[in-house]
Amino acid sequence: MKTQKFMIALTIANAGMLLFSLAQPRPTAAQDVAPVLRGHALEIVDDQGVSARRLKYSRHNPTSRCLTALQDIQRPCYSV
Repeated sequence: MKTQKFMIALTIANAGMLLFSLAQPRPTAAQDVAPVLRGHALEIVDDQGVSARRLKYSRHNPTSRCLTALQDIQRPCYSV
């Protein structure tokens, strides 16, 4: 019986919080478009500054483009 009363009280509290969060007005204006970041490579580092992954974009010829993921020191992981 205590568990049932607790679950009913918890359900009512959750419903109240839901109604409160839905009742708050939110801005409906469109957000500005974020600027574009462009580059030829992306390096992901950990907290110590050690490179975990590196994505490199290269163009071998006008019809071929390659996105390569590198691990450690220039060891290819995969290419797209």
